[in-house]
Amino acid sequence: ALHPFLPREPMAPIARDDLPEGPDWGYQLKWDGVRGLAVVENGRAELYSRKLLRKDAVYPEIAARLSRLQGSYVLDGEIVWFDAALGRPVFQKVLQRERSRGAANAEAAAPLSYVLFDLLAANGEDLRRRPYAERYARLREQFPASGDPALFVTDLFADGKALWEWVEAHGWEGVVSKRLSAPYAEGKKHGDAYKKRAIR
Repeated sequence: ALHPFLPREPMAPIARDDLPEGPDWGYQLKWDGVRGLAVVENGRAELYSRKLLRKDAVYPEIAARLSRLQGSYVLDGEIVWFDAALGRPVFQKVLQRERSRGAANAEAAAPLSYVLFDLLAANGEDLRRRPYAERYARLREQFPASGDPALFVTDLFADGKALWEWVEAHGWEGVVSKRLSAPYAEGKKHGDAYKKRAIR
């Protein structure tokens, strides 16, 4: 049986051509990778795709890294391959891993990162009804910046325009805007998260 606090599908940002503005909005980089949900239970980790298919075998190093965590969590994030030379994620590398179904030498070929952006449950407490600002603060608390490239929390910015300019200048995929007071909704049945893509 799936974890009771695991959504049937992850919350998906809706495409739009502008950035919503106002004090109730926060902005994050759109990481160019594969969406991943994780259930962590004191030394055991399960990784799920957007469609809730198990992915531990495809991304063994991420599952191993999560299994070292103390406590129990339901996490939402993006699995990415970061190209240090380009200074941005490269989607094709994650796609290669998906297609190879997790090769034995996968780690050596392309070490991946799990970039966290939401905390749906922590130590038995369902946080999905809590506002995003609170879930994000709890996520930051549970995963303080450690400089670990394999597992880290994406930043949350107040200035969407400045972030958008940075994205365009550095060739990133786009910006995700999130309503700070919003609960976690499944799929696209909400008006609380949007994505604006950069033209490459």
